Amino acid sequence: MASARRRNVRMVPLVAVLNMTPVQQQGELLADMELALERVAASEWEGEGFDAGEDAVPAVAFEYVADGDVTLLYDEQYRPAGELREVVRRLVAEGRGNRGRRRVRALEWIHSALPTILEPALRDLEAWQQWNDQLGAALEQF
Repeated sequence: MASARRRNVRMVPLVAVLNMTPVQQQGELLADMELALERVAASEWEGEGFDAGEDAVPAVAFEYVADGDVTLLYDEQYRPAGELREVVRRLVAEGRGNRGRRRVRALEWIHSALPTILEPALRDLEAWQQWNDQLGAALEQF
């Protein structure tokens, strides 16, 4: 029963931001992104606090800005930036209602994901240790 309840509540609020996209392509790309996120939720995250049956992940598209000028993002009149702020405010407000439960689920997720996250670093450390062992042995023989 706990796992069924767990699947119905998103562990970490997720907002998709499509960046630097021409306005005429945004609708199609946002729809494609929503389908991709649904497929990932259905196949990869089931049982991890995500449920493919949940509401779609909120998504906001930002248009391309020339020469890296991001001042538009801080403009109160720029609709996508306002949408993003509103989505984040809503998710934060929802999250405050179940803060303790979210912390426990977040720690559970970190605990389960840590081996995967650390795997590349652990492989590098193991290779480094093997290199040092072989180098030490070669120096002793020399």
